[in-house]
Amino acid sequence: MTTTILRYFAQRPSLLFLTDSVGAFMTCFMLLGVLPNLEGHFAMPAPILTLLGIIAAAFFIYSGICFFLVKHSWGKYLSIIMVANILYCCLTVTILILYYPSLTYLDISYFVGEIIIVSLLVFIEYQTTLALKNLKL
Repeated sequence: MTTTILRYFAQRPSLLFLTDSVGAFMTCFMLLGVLPNLEGHFAMPAPILTLLGIIAAAFFIYSGICFFLVKHSWGKYLSIIMVANILYCCLTVTILILYYPSLTYLDISYFVGEIIIVSLLVFIEYQTTLALKNLKL
């Protein structure tokens, strides 16, 4: 199954940007629109949710622009969002560690789930970048 997914994105790298963009939009929506309204269940401070939401909004815009405008040199642009996603995961892990004593199980579940999903996306982006280099696209 993994090989099929990787082959699919290597043949259609623009759809990887679309996938990343949709995911970043969903993250932004959750962090800025949903979680702040669930104060009784989530304890992550609002400024942290806002910071992470703004970062997700920037990823949404970058990946969306790449989806519509990038026509070649896919690997270079994929590498940028891949590194950005890795740094986002590192920041999220750091925040979880710093705020761990005050977080709820829902906080931890949400952010660990997000880290897992973004890490899987980074793996697909990395493998696609390697495939594109081998295909010289």
